[in-house]
Amino acid sequence: MAKEINFLPKEIPKYKARVLGEEDREFYEEVFSKTAEKYGRNSLAYKNIINGINPEEVTGSNFLFNTEAGLYLKEGSKVLTLEDIDNILATDKNFFNGFYTDTNQLVLRNNKDSYEKNQLIINYLIKELKSSGYEFSPENPLVITNPELVPDKKSPNEGYGLIAKLGKDTKLRNDKRLASGKNKINLGNLEKGLYTKDNGLSRVYLSRGGGLNVGGDVLELSSGNGRVVAVSDAEGVAPKILEEYATDQKALKELKKEQKILSEEMKKYKTQIEKINKKYQETLDLLRG
Repeated sequence: MAKEINFLPKEIPKYKARVLGEEDREFYEEVFSKTAEKYGRNSLAYKNIINGINPEEVTGSNFLFNTEAGLYLKEGSKVLTLEDIDNILATDKNFFNGFYTDTNQLVLRNNKDSYEKNQLIINYLIKELKSSGYEFSPENPLVITNPELVPDKKSPNEGYGLIAKLGKDTKLRNDKRLASGKNKINLGNLEKGLYTKDNGLSRVYLSRGGGLNVGGDVLELSSGNGRVVAVSDAEGVAPKILEEYATDQKALKELKKEQKILSEEMKKYKTQIEKINKKYQETLDLLRG
């Protein structure tokens, strides 16, 4: 029997999480400017995205703004996700004390939302998800990471004035930990309160009190207690290491697949050779009388 082991690279990549602050005013101005250019300064979409965000004090957090801001972070940086929250809390359980923060993630449970404003986004996502192979329900919700926000050209003055698409950097996964009705979740080896809903769509944010909220209907809701948290590679090598590791694992998987096919073919040839040898021997025996 072949001996196998799954392993990680010796040099484990290190990441850095940073709460954006006053030194990032210029970045916030850039986000405001580019968002106004993309959607139109007087558009409903723009008003929803910047709702409750204070570029002077660099405060506020909502799903729409945080997701849009992620487009303009430096290369190698991104807005944190639920997975990052889990890892950060495992390193420092007090990192998020004193503020709340949104991820760039949505949770989808079914195709009907009790909060009407979310319905246009849901309708568009449902169409795009049909060919994805993913299913979802209140018991097994779908986490949509980093959807692409674009102007809603058909209904610019309804809902949020924008829609969420499955972009090239969007990732999908089901997460039963976020099932409707659950009220606890383990993050960073700590038990946290969990707030859910039983239908439609919601944002994902860590509350100021430390609980995880995946029941928030209002995607643009923000307050002065909110902050944006960016996650980046601390040493500038993590993406390369991970990419090389993933490439090596993929190549190894392909080699094992080819080895299995070759082994099966060899078995077939061996059987055929044995049959030929047997028939040859039988023929010799007949000739010899």
